[in-house]
Amino acid sequence: MILPNCVKLRYHFIMKVINEYFERLCEHGLYPTRYRVLKKNGIKYKILDEDTDQMLEVDNFCSNDVLGLAQLDEVRNAAKTAIDRFGASNSSCTFYCGRVSLHADLEESISSFKKIPHTHLFLNAWMAVQALTDTYCHLAMKLPDYSPKTRTLIMVDHMSHSCITSAATSAKLGISGQLFPRKDMVVEVKPYRHCDAENLALRLKKYASKGDRIMVMTDSVFSMEGTIAPLPEIIEVLSNYEGAVLVCDEAHSSGVIGKRGGGIYDHFTIDPNHVHERGIEPVTLTTFSKFAGSVGAAISSFNKSFTLLLDAARTSSGTASLSAPLAAAALASLQYLEQHPELVATLRWNANYLRTGLNNEGFEVEGETAILPVKIGGIPPQDFARKLLYEHGVWVSPVWYVDKPKLRIMASVLHTEQDMDTLVESLVMVRQKLA
Repeated sequence: MILPNCVKLRYHFIMKVINEYFERLCEHGLYPTRYRVLKKNGIKYKILDEDTDQMLEVDNFCSNDVLGLAQLDEVRNAAKTAIDRFGASNSSCTFYCGRVSLHADLEESISSFKKIPHTHLFLNAWMAVQALTDTYCHLAMKLPDYSPKTRTLIMVDHMSHSCITSAATSAKLGISGQLFPRKDMVVEVKPYRHCDAENLALRLKKYASKGDRIMVMTDSVFSMEGTIAPLPEIIEVLSNYEGAVLVCDEAHSSGVIGKRGGGIYDHFTIDPNHVHERGIEPVTLTTFSKFAGSVGAAISSFNKSFTLLLDAARTSSGTASLSAPLAAAALASLQYLEQHPELVATLRWNANYLRTGLNNEGFEVEGETAILPVKIGGIPPQDFARKLLYEHGVWVSPVWYVDKPKLRIMASVLHTEQDMDTLVESLVMVRQKLA
């Protein structure tokens, strides 16, 4: 259909700011290159550069599939079987159309994996954390004969993932999806310094009032830094605030840290039940897109009522439940990890091998996990990554939207010593060209 000129002009006016901003973004080289994955075989990927239509065969060092389970036959076959049994979609939320048996099996498996008894599934981490803050801070809905008149103070590590900061900010405004916030439930959100329990203690002392409900939210492993939250110190701080809730986002710690890959509590050999007995409520967010070869997320808690109430949250009741093939893939991944705990040791060895190789060549590498953020001085990370890709067939993620631009490299169990040596050699050659 051909639009009249007056309609075209109006449309251009409405979208003017978007168009101008996007043009400037591209002029400064800040819009990321879009690649289309055509085929995967281990770390060997065939991709298409959508800007140039050029086909490339590359070694992948940017995937979060750290345990290599997304392509595992057992995981793929589980997803196929689930489609045959339940179809590709559940087509509704659990409130209206029930849930498949795989949901209950996966929730039980996650609770066992995290050693926290009650679990509820979500489509993704964003929806899970939003439901968590909505439910805890504002409850599910307003009751005619119940008004708790509470104030919630949320403390957030200032380097936490954007799903946490977004959910906390939304909680301050009111329940997600409601235009008018509840007047009887006030929420305040304050940041504390990255991985700094002393600063958390000072900020709590400054902002917490008697009778406040307190929630602390942090990544277990930070996605752009690779650092690990100081869990024992945070627990000590919160032991002075009975009933405080400690939310740990386990996206990059599940399957990665801890002897069995159980995450941050496993890493510090802390039993979540002991933390619960001290008057602190441990809540974990488990996501399946990194270690579990699937997509989806889950909230685990010691409070059954809270976990059940998550089902009434708008990001749960307002959308379809996790599809059967995704749930089956996540469940098969968890079962495979339990049967093959050596995967965690292999991943740790590979990450240490790669970090050592990079350090030996003078690269500054942050963190201590499978995430290896590499500082590259004043070289634009997009230019660095593009040369790596086109001249050496190595695919890493350029990160330019943080204070210190870097390359984000992911180690996985699929990488061989030769793969990692080739990566380091390629980085050195590109650095020499661009420095």
